[in-house]
Amino acid sequence: MTDEFSPKDPAEIVPLSFDFAALTSAPINPVVTVVRDSGPKGAADLSGMLLGTPQITGTEVLQKVQGGIATTTYRVRAQVDTAAGLRYVRTGLLPVETA
Repeated sequence: MTDEFSPKDPAEIVPLSFDFAALTSAPINPVVTVVRDSGPKGAADLSGMLLGTPQITGTEVLQKVQGGIATTTYRVRAQVDTAAGLRYVRTGLLPVETA
């Protein structure tokens, strides 16, 4: 499932939230990645957009993001596991625009 986040400015640091409530009541081991979805090619290492480690709050995974290149849309992917050995993924599109 792909969601769309509100646009952010390259100078902003914002939290992104991925809700896993419809899939599991107890997500564990969150992993968040980011790739360029569309727009001009820029920095090869997009891991610098992820600030800190993902946090679990209830059924949500929260990840702070920073930077990005204006006029670019990024695909941010959150993956969680469950105690039953299942794995779920949520994806969101993050447009970066100069305010």
